[in-house]
Amino acid sequence: MSLFVFFEDWIPDPMSPFSEDAPSPAGDGSLTTRRRVTASLRLTAVAAAGLLALTACGSGGSGESTAEADNAAPATRTVSTEMGDVEIPSEPQRIVSLNPTLTGDLLSLDASVASTAVGMSGGVRYDEDGFPVHWNGAAQEAGVEIFSTTADISLEALASAEPDLIVAGGVGRPMATARDMYDQLSAVAPTIFIDSSDSTWQEQLTTLGEMLGAEDKAAELLDGYETRVAEVTEGADLPEQPTNVASSGENGIQTLTNESPGMRLLTDFGFEPAEEVATPEEGNKEWAPVSEEEITDVFTGETLLVYESQTNTPVSELAEDALWSKLPAFENDSAFPIPTEVRRPDYLAAMYAADWFEQEFGAQS
Repeated sequence: MSLFVFFEDWIPDPMSPFSEDAPSPAGDGSLTTRRRVTASLRLTAVAAAGLLALTACGSGGSGESTAEADNAAPATRTVSTEMGDVEIPSEPQRIVSLNPTLTGDLLSLDASVASTAVGMSGGVRYDEDGFPVHWNGAAQEAGVEIFSTTADISLEALASAEPDLIVAGGVGRPMATARDMYDQLSAVAPTIFIDSSDSTWQEQLTTLGEMLGAEDKAAELLDGYETRVAEVTEGADLPEQPTNVASSGENGIQTLTNESPGMRLLTDFGFEPAEEVATPEEGNKEWAPVSEEEITDVFTGETLLVYESQTNTPVSELAEDALWSKLPAFENDSAFPIPTEVRRPDYLAAMYAADWFEQEFGAQS
């Protein structure tokens, strides 16, 4: 609020007793009564104006503080999950991820990941600190700690990580374990659960972005991925289709299902899934077991991609095997290794897959 006081110009007769310039009747050069009164009035007006200005400023500051308080972001927000609505911190500072297939996306979204579980994806390569190689750099930069290296969840270890938000689900056994323990997890901290078993990694990233208020960041990452795919597939020498994806190692022989996140990732690069023959076990939408007797019936595609890691049999050895060597892919010299890290993709694994594709099939390969 502002107050304006206007004094109308007044030019009195210099000799008038009411003039400020009129001489004192005593002739002593002292101020006339009129001059004393005028000076007093001026001082009073100045003081009043100053007081009003201070009052107005004080009122404005209080209003601004109130407005700032009203506009401040709420401390919590409610998100919808398949487990129901969950109230979570608006800006979580200590997120604990229960599945490494979720951690990569959380790091990509610049979420404050304090701790993560690792070691649950068989065959994935890890660095000396225990992080999967496709997001170890991001984890180290963010100062992420490891609270578990098994699919079993220790509630005591989880609580010691002091989470203000737990992110659980993803794919594989960690997802199933978290589903069974959801109520116990929620007793430790607010928990959001995502089942990505039959979703693309893009859908998982988008969902996490929506739940964490990072929709714009998720969209930016997706745009970057599309640009990268267009770059590596232009002029690529893609092998003859269709394609099977296999894993052979300590967990036996398996084939990737056509609806799995890993296979759907490969279709981005032009691979066409072969007809699905093997049947996944109940509760497992990702892999289907294959017996040795079924090898030639299941892996009928013109191209075979074989996941390789420390625990899986490399393509070079399978090529020497009596059964595997009879497959069309080996006869056509169209069997290739593929990094295990991309079988359960997140954003960083998808970009890792783009690098692999460029090296193996790109125009400059």
